[in-house]
Amino acid sequence: MSDLEIKPYVPPEWKTISNEALCALAQAKNKHAMDVLIWRNEAFLADKVHDIYEKSFRNIQEYSVDFDDLMQAARVAFWKAITTYDPARNIKLTTYAGKCIENRVKDFRGKYKTTTKTERMGFRVEDKVQEDDDSE
Repeated sequence: MSDLEIKPYVPPEWKTISNEALCALAQAKNKHAMDVLIWRNEAFLADKVHDIYEKSFRNIQEYSVDFDDLMQAARVAFWKAITTYDPARNIKLTTYAGKCIENRVKDFRGKYKTTTKTERMGFRVEDKVQEDDDSE
């Protein structure tokens, strides 16, 4: 998390409420519940991404994925998990979200394999070199 992030206000009655109950509030379009749920689980997201990063990306040269990119993918997956979570399935939200995060990162890994960060941004070093050669 950034040093500039502000902790959302957590009403006293929400301090002991479960993730699943907060999720129900978030699914009922309570934006504040969504913010608190995401903030409360930021450490879970970081741990999950760290585990995936260590297993899948750390020693592989062909991946040019930043940890922050993976964190953002995990946040998106967690948000989607909140919106699609079904308590009738009798699993915890974090268990469901963990699987959603793993799947999202696998998709992310496949998409960014063998590309550099500058190529993902639409700029390749070879293009710049060719432009420089043409200008001479």
